[in-house]
Amino acid sequence: MSEKDKSLKLIAIVLLWLVAFYTALLFMRNSEQSVEPSRPTVPSVNHKGVCKSPECITLAQQLHNWRDVSVDPCQDFYKAVCGKYNEHSLYRGAKLSRNTDISKQLLKEFLLKSERSESKSENAMRSYYKKCRAEQVMNKTESGINQMKELWELLPKFGGWPMFNGSWDESKFNLNDMLCGMASYGTTDFGFFELITSNLRKLLIYPPLSVFGKFDNDMKNVFSLLDQLDNNTISSRVQNSTELKNKLQSDAVNVGQLLEHLLGLNLTSDSEVPLVEKQANISIDFERFFKSFIPPIQQEATWEKIKNRTYLISPKYFAGSTRNLETVLQTTKKRTIANFLIMNFLSSQLDNSDPQFGDNECLEKVYKKFPLAVLRVFVRNHYDKENLEVASKLVEDIRKSMIEIFEQSTWLHESTKKNAIVKLEKMEKLVGYSEEFEAPGALDEFYETLDIAESDSYLMARMKVAHHNMKLDMDYIASLLSMKSVVDFAISNASYLASLNRLALNVLFLDDPLFDSTFPTYAKIASIGAIIGHEIGHGFDPTGRFYDENGKIRNWWTPEDSAEYNKRAQCLIDQYNNYDDHSFGKNLNGTTTIDEMVSDAIGYQAALDAYNQVDMSKEPSIFGFEDEQPDKMFFHLAALNWCGPKSHYSLAYQLEQVHPTDNFRVNGPLANMKSFAEAFNCPVGSPMNPKKKCELF
Repeated sequence: MSEKDKSLKLIAIVLLWLVAFYTALLFMRNSEQSVEPSRPTVPSVNHKGVCKSPECITLAQQLHNWRDVSVDPCQDFYKAVCGKYNEHSLYRGAKLSRNTDISKQLLKEFLLKSERSESKSENAMRSYYKKCRAEQVMNKTESGINQMKELWELLPKFGGWPMFNGSWDESKFNLNDMLCGMASYGTTDFGFFELITSNLRKLLIYPPLSVFGKFDNDMKNVFSLLDQLDNNTISSRVQNSTELKNKLQSDAVNVGQLLEHLLGLNLTSDSEVPLVEKQANISIDFERFFKSFIPPIQQEATWEKIKNRTYLISPKYFAGSTRNLETVLQTTKKRTIANFLIMNFLSSQLDNSDPQFGDNECLEKVYKKFPLAVLRVFVRNHYDKENLEVASKLVEDIRKSMIEIFEQSTWLHESTKKNAIVKLEKMEKLVGYSEEFEAPGALDEFYETLDIAESDSYLMARMKVAHHNMKLDMDYIASLLSMKSVVDFAISNASYLASLNRLALNVLFLDDPLFDSTFPTYAKIASIGAIIGHEIGHGFDPTGRFYDENGKIRNWWTPEDSAEYNKRAQCLIDQYNNYDDHSFGKNLNGTTTIDEMVSDAIGYQAALDAYNQVDMSKEPSIFGFEDEQPDKMFFHLAALNWCGPKSHYSLAYQLEQVHPTDNFRVNGPLANMKSFAEAFNCPVGSPMNPKKKCELF
């Protein structure tokens, strides 16, 4: 073949290849266009697509499987949305609480891992859990005897127990030495007073309000365990000595008289005064006492921040003008004071847990004793952090809706509107968890002083953790720790604290299946927007409305507005009183639930207003609900949070609860919304569109 022929053949091959490639491209383009699914369109909604994330699929499954299509939404919307819940869920509570239990399962899985961590807080949790489980293997009596034996061996460190110590020397007794010694083992209840730390970054010293009701029963348990100790220094010595027996009886009588003297003091706790104003009149050295909870290297600096935030509650008890704690201490024998403190220490340190709960109880204890560490484990291993940013923006959307609700109110005076809006604008928000814990090892800095040794008993571990948690509370009061170490932040919940004017959205609340960053915008708003609005609404419920923008109690309502508000709140009370509940019939009491009902009414309306601002044409649909009208979709999604099993508790229990029943939390507020009746075309006079509606603002 000539070179010319070869060239022509090569050109022909290239041309054929180009034609084939171009034809393939055309075919592929036509094929892609032909497989695009065709869907019926709704005039008011131009869906961009379908949300296909796993979280969206879960949401779609709940919307489909839990609803009962045989129920008319205008008759019972809760049942229409949640009627099949029991057929598709084993969870005993409402959907809103589900993540708390899931997090506990994940925590248990984490705790059972045997590997050693670089994290102090993680190692402490695992060690505590392991020791608790070992303790639960024992029967209750065996556990109690072991604890009592160990506590007995600690008593010489506090100066000994006069009641069982024949050589006890009253001249060597020092009240502050004994108190500081007990504090070093995590005690916060000292018989003469109790320590409580508040969310307001205050250290509060309370009268011993709890000691009187439990002391007798606790001491019966203490003496019962002492009798069972195989120890010649205790029971057998008393039985063989008339002198010791008489002393024991005399000591017991004297302690009883001391309790009576304390009970006779002014125990009211309706006022507080700074400790610095009264310390000079009190022989208890509170400064030395509190410093025992703080690591030596931090003592002076931390105390300087805490001392002006420390208060005596019910100051007349501690330093009244006549008889008070100080006069009781000065007129009571040191022997009696020492006996009382030791007895109170023993009763407060014994763990009276019931072993029948076994592993579950140990899990609960870890959850309560290490809440920030538990939260950190969940965030690091199981959480979509993008949810926090999305939720923070959503709070602002709901806040804006709330401001508009007040601005558009037809009956509030301008001064009341202005005050309400200022309160909303100044409302703080805590979304998820503190950013300071993001840095590796940041949380562990606060656990440096907690050292649970391998040889420590469970009792010793408990006392070390108690002491450390008081240290964390001191850090919080001194503003060294941004979040108080309480279990409130480690559960699936949102909350509002009137005294701080602060909204808090917990990490577990901002997670699938309640909420996820992959949800369409309207689903995010409908799923948790009503709950965010509910919590913000607590700032304006019958209790919260008397707090101002700074968390101070102040009546900023005009008399006319207060009267009208009370009238409208009464409408909600009457509505609940007459509600025919799924579980309890017409036997409910709206007076105890009015704060929650007002907040629900505010929350749904604020969320719906924010929802209506969404451009649905730019939003993906939820699988199976492509043709659902947007107004109906809001109510379906918002109601889904309250799906749960039928109430399994008594009417008496429900009447003590501040929250209405789950089904009323859907049917009650939605029946008052004209927008609901319009969305579902409910006839006037039907259960979900009553002639008389309760409207708040």
